[in-house]
Amino acid sequence: NPSLKPYLKGILGRSELRIGKSGCRIEAHSAPYEKDFLASLQAGPRLLPELRLEKEAFLAFRGKKVLRDPLRFRVKIRRSAVGIRKNGEIVFLFLEKGDVFQLREEMRALGCSEAMALDGGSSSALAAGKRFFGASSVRCALLLKKRK
Repeated sequence: NPSLKPYLKGILGRSELRIGKSGCRIEAHSAPYEKDFLASLQAGPRLLPELRLEKEAFLAFRGKKVLRDPLRFRVKIRRSAVGIRKNGEIVFLFLEKGDVFQLREEMRALGCSEAMALDGGSSSALAAGKRFFGASSVRCALLLKKRK
């Protein structure tokens, strides 16, 4: 898409959850991979420790005019995120209705030091075991503990 050309650097540097033998971390896609790398999931924007809406080209302005906002970051819609606590635990969060700022604050309240947004909109949901959190859920968090 030629209209994305001015934003390619930010798009190619978006956040991703990297899973390695020694644990998980959230890095920019453009960062070097560790030797223990196993898998990654790119999404974004990064929510913690800093919100990177503009740096990852999810938001662009010309003066005060919004040129680009594919996340509808101020709109209260379904949203999901993944975060990592300092002890290595992974937290998945689903919000029935929230904006990007609320998503960020919820991840902080759950004790995450790193976090990034995942899917948003009507397709957002979270499944854990035999439970499904979607249309009727207001807030749900799932904690995955690090294996010893």
